[in-house]
Amino acid sequence: MRVVVVGAGMSGLACARMLLQDGHEVTVVSADPLSRTTSFLAAAVWFPTAVGPPEDVARWGADTYEVLAAEAASGVPGVVMRESLVLHRDAEQMERPRPAWMEAVGEVRPARDDELPPGYPSGQRFVVPLVEMPLYLPHLHERVLAAGA
Repeated sequence: MRVVVVGAGMSGLACARMLLQDGHEVTVVSADPLSRTTSFLAAAVWFPTAVGPPEDVARWGADTYEVLAAEAASGVPGVVMRESLVLHRDAEQMERPRPAWMEAVGEVRPARDDELPPGYPSGQRFVVPLVEMPLYLPHLHERVLAAGA
């Protein structure tokens, strides 16, 4: 199948990469060079937001986590694993069922009191991918071009 991907930011290049891996002919078009895309300057810490449907978000998040964790492990430029902290304004949030996205990150531990800022009685710590876009986006772009886009 011939596919045109509009945009050369993170979403466009990631889609192009996956389409190429699946054997499609891909053309990427963008109004701006990489350094002028929103993705180039955007913060990129893996974390599924509160959108839905929850089961799809959990699956998409787990797939993305797996890809980025593998890239961090293999030394891809700009992708590293970092400990993260989710804060809760009330202690009861820790007693609620775990969100589905937590299954992707493996170990999740309660934050210690010395890790919590004032006003937050509880939180959770876990390790997630962090992507430095000025390093990663050019690498992803080169991979997409090398794959034939």
